[in-house]
Amino acid sequence: MRLAGKPFGRLRCSWLLKPAVKDMHKRWPCLGRAAIVPSMSLSDTPPAIQERMDAAYRRMSPAEKIGRMAALTGTIRALALAGIRAEHPGESSRQHSLRLAARFLTREQMVAAFGWAPDENR
Repeated sequence: MRLAGKPFGRLRCSWLLKPAVKDMHKRWPCLGRAAIVPSMSLSDTPPAIQERMDAAYRRMSPAEKIGRMAALTGTIRALALAGIRAEHPGESSRQHSLRLAARFLTREQMVAAFGWAPDENR
C-alpha cells in the first residue's frame, strides 16, 4: 500500500489514502501521529508465518472475523481502563469511564456529550 506516494508497511486501510490523512490525528486522537508515519513497517512477523495467517484469515467467515475484532477491541478497552485506574486511583468509576471515552473522542465531543473535559478534571 502507498500513502501519498510512499510505502506504508502492511497496513491495509483504504480510508488512509484520503487527502485529509495529514489531519487524521486531530479527528481521531486515539490513533495519534504514529498512524500516519510513512514507510513504517507495522509487522515483525516473518513472511512465511504472515502468509499462513493471511490464508487462515481468508478461510474465516465474516462473522468469525467480526468476533475476533470485537474480542480484540474489548481487550484493548480493558487494558486502557486498567491504565486509567492505575493513573487515577482516587476517582470514581464514572470518571474512569469518561477518561476512557476521552481517548476516542475530541475534547469538544466530550464537552458536548458529557459536559466533561479531562484537562479540567485532573
